[in-house]
Amino acid sequence: MIGLTNIYVDSVCRNTCARFNGVYSCDTLPLRMFHNESFVVNLSKYSEKGTHFIAIIINDHSVTYFDSYGITCTNEYILRFIRYQCKFIVYSPIRIQGDLSIHCGFFCIGCVLSFDRGDNLHAFLSKFNAIELRENDKIIIQVIKQYIR
Repeated sequence: MIGLTNIYVDSVCRNTCARFNGVYSCDTLPLRMFHNESFVVNLSKYSEKGTHFIAIIINDHSVTYFDSYGITCTNEYILRFIRYQCKFIVYSPIRIQGDLSIHCGFFCIGCVLSFDRGDNLHAFLSKFNAIELRENDKIIIQVIKQYIR
């Protein structure tokens, strides 16, 4: 099975989010982003096959790093980018994607849509089942449909 492409994620987010800045490979991040912007990053380098999408949201006082696996950032390129922003980092502490799921792109789209509609990370994460992770693949599709109606 193949997950979403960067082109698809970029297209959906650009067409539905006013504050979306694009999809990047971890090694092609711009030097600086503006306040109240969101974007999606593939943890792979530009020259490599994509592996996993995460979302980053820049607010006035913090950078939110959303990983649907609920893990903190260990990617040197992304950490360097976040440090350059000189902001407090907020991580998504709850895992909402199962091991066999290929929906990381959908979870990032949902997170970006949620931010664009004024929700915070807690409000977005509260929509998902923290125990039955397989259910979340269905839930994220419904969440995205709700946001883009």
